[in-house]
Amino acid sequence: MDLFSKQIWEEITITGEFENVMSSSETLEATSTVAAEDKNGIDATATVLGAKTVNAQNITILTKAGTEAKSPYKITFKAITNSNNKWELDVAMHIKEI
Repeated sequence: MDLFSKQIWEEITITGEFENVMSSSETLEATSTVAAEDKNGIDATATVLGAKTVNAQNITILTKAGTEAKSPYKITFKAITNSNNKWELDVAMHIKEI
């Protein structure tokens, strides 16, 4: 699982990249999703995720807020292609207020 760290105030855009697993003729569907849960498995999507952009073979999401106490958060990208293939990518987000 990929991981990154940020402070509470920071808002960082991250990208789920799928071009290495997709054929060159495949594209991602707008119905692809990104969700987040805290370290206890509680849904935190509305708290730590912002605007999402889906383009040909990548999904970009704005990460925001979060708390050290509920960290690490697991961010899950679920990509659906125009060929009906489904790919999943998990990223851990650590919150550390210095």
